[in-house]
Amino acid sequence: MGREHRLTTNRSSRIRSRRGLGLTLLSAILASGCHNSAKLHLIPLTYSRIDAKAPLVLSLQAQQCYFWVDERQQIRIAMTGQTAPLFDKESRRTFDVSLVLDGVPANVARNYRVTRRGLRGTLSQGDQHTRFASIRGIAAVWLDGPDRIHGRIRISTKHQKFSVLLGWHASRQVLVLGEFDAVRDQRRCEAILARTEQGGMERDPFEPSRPGPTHITGPPTAPPPQP
Repeated sequence: MGREHRLTTNRSSRIRSRRGLGLTLLSAILASGCHNSAKLHLIPLTYSRIDAKAPLVLSLQAQQCYFWVDERQQIRIAMTGQTAPLFDKESRRTFDVSLVLDGVPANVARNYRVTRRGLRGTLSQGDQHTRFASIRGIAAVWLDGPDRIHGRIRISTKHQKFSVLLGWHASRQVLVLGEFDAVRDQRRCEAILARTEQGGMERDPFEPSRPGPTHITGPPTAPPPQP
């Protein structure tokens, strides 16, 4: 009887220990993800046809998200992620996205107007490859201590597909919505950002992401007549 009691007690202790370890690992994963991850939603804006099988909204989860501030006071943000189904390698998606914004928040938060140089991205699934770049949009960044930022984006982009015969083609507009939590890491950020600027996707270093006002000049006006 005593032996059975000891065996039951030991078994219960092992179960509690495993549950505790599982909860600890889960908490660690969630905690790390809170400050180094991103979630994006891609919504097609084409109005000519609706595909019967394509998802209405494509959601992407980035497992890594980094930022740093360069010498021009630009916030450079980059994220990367992949989905890896266990039994279907053809369904695996990998993606890289980068975002460059002018100026650091003076306080804890700031809104940015995003122009054509702001966002770059690539998405691959099996033998299908897509790239996209911003047209216009808005981004917001909140400071979360000296080495973390939180942000949200709402950006219209132009998407292109790649084929061996046609190269990059079939341009269409896609709305990109999402939010991110990034940690400061210049090396990793620049490595991802460089991948998004390959193949003719380089940013114009002289085009600001916050364009200034347009100066309008009209015909010269004659001086008012003398009384």
